[in-house]
Amino acid sequence: MQTLKNKLLQLDKKSYKAYKDLQGTSHQGNGWLLHIDYVQGDPFASPSRIRCVMSLRKANIKPDWIHPTSRRTALEDFITRQAASRIHLLERNRKGTGKSGLIHIDKPGQEILPRSAVEVDEDRHHRMRTLTIKST
Repeated sequence: MQTLKNKLLQLDKKSYKAYKDLQGTSHQGNGWLLHIDYVQGDPFASPSRIRCVMSLRKANIKPDWIHPTSRRTALEDFITRQAASRIHLLERNRKGTGKSGLIHIDKPGQEILPRSAVEVDEDRHHRMRTLTIKST
């Protein structure tokens, strides 16, 4: 994460296009990994997209919380709601023009449904269980 912090400090006050260098990079945090999938090209472009991935163990998610599928759906829905609630609190302090500074996750309605913003996954190929939170 220190590498990302240094890079962001170098890019501070530069044009949007300069930030494109961050696209496709990954950065290791304390027990989690941040992927920068897309970086917006200007303040009115589609927003940047990031993913945060961590092990279920690090997230304190018990294996029986994701089986059967209905439990996994409920857990993903719950995490999405919690993230939306926390992000809503940040909106008051947003700065910038256009879509810059906007942090967004699709806010769930009343129904408990499968969500694409949060995925709790058992990757059988790597034998690793992961929690992925995506910013849209």
